[in-house]
Amino acid sequence: MDMNHHIRNVLVRDLRQQCARFEAVPDAVLVSGDIAYAGERPEYDFAQRWLEEICEVCGCDTSAVFVIPGNHDVQQGVTRKVLVQALHNDIKATTDQQLLPGKLTHYLTEEDSSERLYESIENFNDFAAQYFCDLLPPNRTKIERRFALNDGSTLCVTGLNSAFVSSHTDTEGSLYVDPSYNRITYEDGVTHLVMCHHPYNWLANGRELEDHLNVVSQIQLFGHEHTNRVLPGRDWVRIAASAAHPDRRENGWEPGYNLIEISVETDANQR
Repeated sequence: MDMNHHIRNVLVRDLRQQCARFEAVPDAVLVSGDIAYAGERPEYDFAQRWLEEICEVCGCDTSAVFVIPGNHDVQQGVTRKVLVQALHNDIKATTDQQLLPGKLTHYLTEEDSSERLYESIENFNDFAAQYFCDLLPPNRTKIERRFALNDGSTLCVTGLNSAFVSSHTDTEGSLYVDPSYNRITYEDGVTHLVMCHHPYNWLANGRELEDHLNVVSQIQLFGHEHTNRVLPGRDWVRIAASAAHPDRRENGWEPGYNLIEISVETDANQR
């Protein structure tokens, strides 16, 4: 009873044609969250087989897969626990943006609270570990992978977790990324691509994240909102990634994906 089989089949056929057209094998398959629907293990088993098919069609190895969690990767049964909700509510009650980074850092470095905050993505982590994308506070709350660009410089892909306080109570502006994003910074010969499932408007600290990424990250990739858009800025480009099969209850739902090609050009010693 897989009503999305046809959609995925069309996507696979198109992907095969596009790879042949560009005569290229992708270096990375970026999945910007919501791999599952309810964070259940059978859903990740299905996703694993689907990603294996995608990689086979592209001609790349499954080691090219890079995943981050979204709100549908959260197990709602876990987030409804009293102690987990208490942690969420205490974080969300912090309206002073000056105090917020310290509180988040405290909860993500304290063993008991960090385990409770990340318990809801346990199934995601078991799935993501095979791609070396599992997340574990306090030392691994973001993931990173590096690739060589055409001029010998480096593309650094960083994935953030915007789902660690996600639950059935999510509303726009009620979620967070932890302060580890501040470690994304200037490096000689490095271009930054940053992935985050939730766009800035869904994050209580979204303005701070946006201000930082607009300075240090030339490519910003988001999921969650399923309208496929590309927004160019002066020093960056922002991509809304769409979804392989969005919720059919969405008005004007339309599945999609993106092919991103990155190259560096120099002109008068300007990169």
